[in-house]
Amino acid sequence: MEGVIQNLQENSKVENLELLNYDISSQQQYSKPFITKAQLTGPDLLESAGNKFIFKVGEVIGEQHTMYNEKPRQHPVNIDFTHEYVREITVNIPTGMKASGLESLKIDRECKNEAGELMAAFHSEYEVKGNQLVIRIRESYLHMNLPLSLYEDFRAVVNAAADFNRVSLILE
Repeated sequence: MEGVIQNLQENSKVENLELLNYDISSQQQYSKPFITKAQLTGPDLLESAGNKFIFKVGEVIGEQHTMYNEKPRQHPVNIDFTHEYVREITVNIPTGMKASGLESLKIDRECKNEAGELMAAFHSEYEVKGNQLVIRIRESYLHMNLPLSLYEDFRAVVNAAADFNRVSLILE
């Protein structure tokens, strides 16, 4: 799990790793969500820019797939299994510094069918609590088969996750 949490940040360090509900042979744990908690220190997420720093916060969720097509889609969407990622990222902002560009952390994309049923979604929001920035992300793929008519909305959800992956903040 350390490799997954590090998200290809070769110089990062994972501490306080905790896994919950991972024993699928246990009937009680099988129906609960798999939870990973850890503290990541990653100097590669910061880039110096004079007296400011660029914090590549989006990279914390790891590389995301994109769906950019040059030709029109011909077939419905089929995914292997329904799944959902619920992420809470807490960033400790050093004393005396402030973060700007926070609005880029707010993303809200949904794919609903004609009946209004949620098929897929990417929602991210943030809150500042003292010197901590708390980012909450919910990425959901709730149905395995979507008709071609929903492709553009589904694609917007997938690309929203990729867009979040590219979010950077300025610390000054």
